[in-house]
Amino acid sequence: MRLIIFFLLLSLGADAQIIRANPFYVPQPSGVTYLLDAYPNAAAAYSLRKLKASYSGSAIRIRRDSTGNAETDIGFTANGDLDTAAIKNHCRNNSCMVTTWYDQSGNARNATQSTAANQPRIITSGVIDKIGGKIGIKPDGSNDFLNIATGLNILQNKGYGYLFSVACNTNTSISYLFFLSNNISGTARFLFDFNRSASKTGLGGRRLDADAFQSIQASTNYSTTALQLHEGRIDYATSDAYIYLNSTQVASNTSFQTNGNTSNTASASFSIFGYSSSNYMQGYCSEIIFFNTDQSSNRTGIETNINNYYGLW
Repeated sequence: MRLIIFFLLLSLGADAQIIRANPFYVPQPSGVTYLLDAYPNAAAAYSLRKLKASYSGSAIRIRRDSTGNAETDIGFTANGDLDTAAIKNHCRNNSCMVTTWYDQSGNARNATQSTAANQPRIITSGVIDKIGGKIGIKPDGSNDFLNIATGLNILQNKGYGYLFSVACNTNTSISYLFFLSNNISGTARFLFDFNRSASKTGLGGRRLDADAFQSIQASTNYSTTALQLHEGRIDYATSDAYIYLNSTQVASNTSFQTNGNTSNTASASFSIFGYSSSNYMQGYCSEIIFFNTDQSSNRTGIETNINNYYGLW
């Protein structure tokens, strides 16, 4: 038996070292193309599926919302799916909250929340949170959000900002998926607003913001019952901004304001799901990926990879 084990480890080589070193490591299943292997160099990447074959970390860290508030990391199955069995084993009949959504890009930009009252949910009374049969982290629309402490450098020096997000907002009042700014009315913003109002001014309206209050309006209503792929693209080189919904362009602006945003945004404040009173997302989110490089030639490929996994359209 020892001889068999020896030759097995010898044949596995480097993979065997990873398996022994990290209990969350799973090998890439045959026929699977992970998104970040096909389209690398994301600035930050958060998902409830595995995004890179070499990623050996966890998907999320959860806290059992009961006596003891025990926490544990949750990894992936051999197929790269979220390990829901591990979630249920930890939470049992209790609810569990997300304390950390780990960055799979390799840049260590983890999204965290240390305040229990502000942590989004992943399981309710022993039942995994899902919408349309698909798992999602569930912010409550009241005060839940995750902080990104390390700068994303999105919109750095009037460059590029690309956002791909699998999410569903179930609330028709003002609430956000993602907010990036030096301050609440700052000049370096990359923002999705899921408000159904027709307003295009101030902080209202469905839009992608780029600098001050310049915005572009999406004409298509977002679903409140199913996950969708929400995309935002800002290109300062051409002064273009676009919003896509399930791969279809729904808004554009070729003359948005670019003055004043010449500084590196590395020191900006970042949050996922909201940033201040009455401006929080209520719904579900399964994946958020940021690029600060030009991905226009990769956009449809990234969309296809996401849709092949989630079946959004």
